[in-house]
Amino acid sequence: MIAKTTGNLIGANVAMDEIRTPMKVFKEARARGDTATMKRAMGYVEAFNEDA
Repeated sequence: MIAKTTGNLIGANVAMDEIRTPMKVFKEARARGDTATMKRAMGYVEAFNEDA
């Protein structure tokens, strides 16, 4: 496999890992009905998604 492709795949995996954490927080807050935490978590998801 080409080194650049491997690097891109690793970068994509890291980006997905970064997005999973705030999504987990969002889902937990949704279960509790905590809208403030849900909004803050979605802000982090959007920021990480833009960086990815």
